[in-house]
Parts: sequence; structure tokens; C-alpha cells
Amino acid sequence: MKGVFNKRPPKSHYSGTVSLDTGLFEKWPVNSNLELKRLSRKRATLLALTSAKRQSDLHALDLAFVQFLPEGVEFKITSLTKTRAPGKDVFFFPALKDNVQLCPMACLREHIKKTAKLRNHGGVSQPLFLATQKPYSPV
Repeated sequence: MKGVFNKRPPKSHYSGTVSLDTGLFEKWPVNSNLELKRLSRKRATLLALTSAKRQSDLHALDLAFVQFLPEGVEFKITSLTKTRAPGKDVFFFPALKDNVQLCPMACLREHIKKTAKLRNHGGVSQPLFLATQKPYSPV
């Protein structure tokens, strides 16, 4: 079987990769000038790229359990996710101070500021991801 494996190694399931040094978001306006839909996409992309977390992990992010630190943002995860092990209940997203256009913390701060009026303040839970059209419900 080793001979067969060596003769015909498994092929990648992916057709290609994306190079992140080609100017990701550099031609986009600054975060404060982005409309909500583009800012939401940018925030989701930056959080996914800087953390390498699964979709279910990112879905569990809640603003009720966020802490902004000088070196980045910490989210305490209270719900169950597919891969979260017991005791591993904090997700960290680093701040990229040398490039504000690619900084997930700067993008997250602007997104929180823009969606503050759209969030339901009555409940304890404040999911990070909201729909970008009315009624702006959690996704």
C-alpha cells in the first residue's frame, strides 16, 4: 500500500490559494467611510483570517463577552462550538498597529460603533454578526 501511496499521492481538494500580500482591502476606503454591508464583510474576513477559527466558532462571538486589550481583542465563549475543548473558552484576535486597513480590532471597533443603534439592548446576548438589511437580526 505504501508503494501505491507513493506512486499516486493524494491530490489537494482546493483548486488554488489566495495570496494575502497582493493588497487585500488596500483600495477600500477607511473603515469609517464603508457602508455597513462592506464593513461587515471586511470584519468577518479579517476575523477569520487572523484566527483560523471555524464558522461555528466565529458565530459564537458575543459582544456581551468582549474585552479590548492593547494587544488585541478577547472574546469569552460561553456557548458550545464544534471544536472548543473544555477550558479553551477565550478567543484572541491580534491588533495590527502597523496597518490599520488590515487590523481586525480597528475594523471591529468601527463595526460596533455603526451597529450600536441596530442592536437589541433588551436581551443579555448581543451576537456579533447581524444581518446587513432590515430588521438587522442576528445571523
